[in-house]
Amino acid sequence: MRAVILALFAVVVCMANDLPPLTDAQRIEIREAQLHAVRAINTRLQLTELLIKANQEANTAQVALEALGLNWGDKLYWLSVGTMVAGHTFDAVSSYGAGEANPFMRSSNGRLGVRGIALGAGIMGVVLLAQRLCGKRSRKAFTPVNFAVGGFRVGIATRNFIILRRRAYAR
Repeated sequence: MRAVILALFAVVVCMANDLPPLTDAQRIEIREAQLHAVRAINTRLQLTELLIKANQEANTAQVALEALGLNWGDKLYWLSVGTMVAGHTFDAVSSYGAGEANPFMRSSNGRLGVRGIALGAGIMGVVLLAQRLCGKRSRKAFTPVNFAVGGFRVGIATRNFIILRRRAYAR
């Protein structure tokens, strides 16, 4: 096996010696491809770090729930509430200072500001208060809704980050 690899390497080296030298445009294109690959690797590393932190926080939350003595349905409900709150937070972070399409959320300059974030958090708080007032029996109905809302908001935030990244690379 080692002999086959060495023979292939020798063939590649011989072929490379017969090739003409690279032009400046080809060198630039290769360099841009290398930079793009490095950016992609850095993005993957950052996402991996975020997932590790989220997993650690989820483990911490699970220990706290077990200490409170909650059953599986309660744990799932509170996880759905955490998902909804995290989705709202993620969306607020991704939208802060950017143009806002919702006229109720945008400030006088047309961007999402503290007022819009506070309004969104207030609406979410009212929804959670209404869920709390409905009692424990209705948590089964609210759990999938909370997960859906949280996932929807995370999707919007992801789209916002993609738009911001494209604008940054376009400059």
